[in-house]
Amino acid sequence: MSSATSARPHTRLSNATISVPVLLGLFMLMLSGCDTEAQSQIEQVNQLTVSSIRLTPESGYPVKQRFLGTVKAPQESTLGFELAGKLSALHVTQGDTVAIGQKIASLNTELLETELNQLMAKRDQIAAQLQLIKRNLSRQLSLKKKGFSADAQIDDLKSQRNTLSASLDEVDAGILATRLRIDKSTVYAPYNGVISTRHVSQGDVIGAGTPTFTLLSTLGREAHIAYLPKW
Repeated sequence: MSSATSARPHTRLSNATISVPVLLGLFMLMLSGCDTEAQSQIEQVNQLTVSSIRLTPESGYPVKQRFLGTVKAPQESTLGFELAGKLSALHVTQGDTVAIGQKIASLNTELLETELNQLMAKRDQIAAQLQLIKRNLSRQLSLKKKGFSADAQIDDLKSQRNTLSASLDEVDAGILATRLRIDKSTVYAPYNGVISTRHVSQGDVIGAGTPTFTLLSTLGREAHIAYLPKW
């Protein structure tokens, strides 16, 4: 009785001791399977498909920029007279196209033409006197060779000749100046262009340098451009 009773507890203890490692093994096996499955899922998620291209060197690349500017005539002139006077004629008006050398405006030249006529008449008078003095001097020189003329008379004629020659040169200079003033009483187009602005009206009394017209050249265009940073 006593040996049978002691054998039973020993058998139960042995069974309990064997079942614990088995349970731990099963538990670790289950954990290992879970880790392997999770790792496999992570690897599947992290696998990405990419495409590649071959790089080729280039000498440059386009860049868009913004520029703001204006297109202007290469020449712009404010035309005026070098002399003062009364504006007698306007040969063009605003918007007209003109050619180089074409008349633009004119001043009244009646007084200058009268002055020119006076100078021309005075020149004729001096020229006639000079011609007479030269003939008399030539005659006296001929008489002197024959001994019938005094040196004093010849010297006086030479003096008159020189004086009249100087007076004639002075009158010629005055005629040239008057003709130049008459020519400057008309404004001519300095180049081919378009009349953009008219500043005066016919009959105005203007001073030297007073603007009459603004002329824009038609020969080509100029672009004035400023750089603007990219917006």
